[in-house]
Amino acid sequence: MRLSLYSDLSLRLLVYLARVERAELVSTTVVAKKYRVSAHHMRKVAQGLRKLGFVESVEGRGGGLRLAVDPEHLKVGNIVEALEGN
Repeated sequence: MRLSLYSDLSLRLLVYLARVERAELVSTTVVAKKYRVSAHHMRKVAQGLRKLGFVESVEGRGGGLRLAVDPEHLKVGNIVEALEGN
């Protein structure tokens, strides 16, 4: 199975967020630099994951992203299905 770039970046973002403290907010720019991808693409990925309910976003100065669900409840198959369809 080949994943789209969007799904690949989505999984990378979720893995990154799962490794930080739940209370910590992470900037999409920081994650984009970590994986050497466009910050614009990472923002689009974060927006899609927010709409699907996987991440929460806090706006404004000091804002960022965090997981909306416990990491142990995330299943790769369910995430890919939500992103790519059947």
